[in-house]
This record gives sequence, C-alpha cells and structure tokens, in this order.
Amino acid sequence: NTKCNYEVFLINVAYNGEDVGNDWAYSIKVQDGGFVNFAEHTVEPNSLDKSITKTSLYKKEVKCGDAVSLTLFVEATEIDATSNDVGNSSKVFSFKCDGGVYQTSVDVAITDDTLINETAQLTFTFQIETKCG
Repeated sequence: NTKCNYEVFLINVAYNGEDVGNDWAYSIKVQDGGFVNFAEHTVEPNSLDKSITKTSLYKKEVKCGDAVSLTLFVEATEIDATSNDVGNSSKVFSFKCDGGVYQTSVDVAITDDTLINETAQLTFTFQIETKCG
C-alpha cells in the first residue's frame, strides 16, 4: 500500500516542417486538471523552442505499482496579424507508477492556408517521473 507520486513535465518543443511563421503560443492540458498556457513567443523553423525549460504540468499520488493512463491535450497557435493558424492533437499515454521515468511525445500539425497549405509540425516532448515511498 505504498504511495507513489508522479509528475508530468513538458521538456521540449521542436518546430519542424515548413515555415508557417515564428510567433507561437501553446495550451497544454493533462487529463483531469493540469493546464498550462504558454504566451506568444518566437520560435524559428527547424529548431527547438529555446524558451521551454522543464515545466511541471501536473502532479498526482496513487498507489505504488498502479497502472496510470493519462490523456495529454496540446494546442499550438501560430499568431498572425489577420487570422491565427491553429493545430491540436491529443494522446493517451499509459505507464506504471513504479519509480521509473517515462517519456512520450505529441505531434501537432499546423497548416497555413495563406501560404498555399504549407504545414509545420510541432513535437511536444513530455517526461513523467514516478517516485514510490
């Protein structure tokens, strides 16, 4: 009946694909409570978002050894003067709260209709750290 704490972190965001702009904002929600907005900031194409440091999104306590299933919801917005380009995606990630460290990622495609349907992909990488005891 030992307790296990787990914590979900965003550890990086990679911008790949075509250049649809460099003014980005993100919203990330973890299943039943963790919600974080990242305000508009600059990210250049084909690079990592330098403003992202390991950011805690959600914490919870369960029993050690429990299987946990989380849904991660991500929305990425490229801010434009006329109309914003928005993409969103979600992923269910399962792990065991057993003292291990796990990683998963969510890919979000963003299409800019004004640039003849050019598409960028942002990859959000998450780390889940679990601690029993």
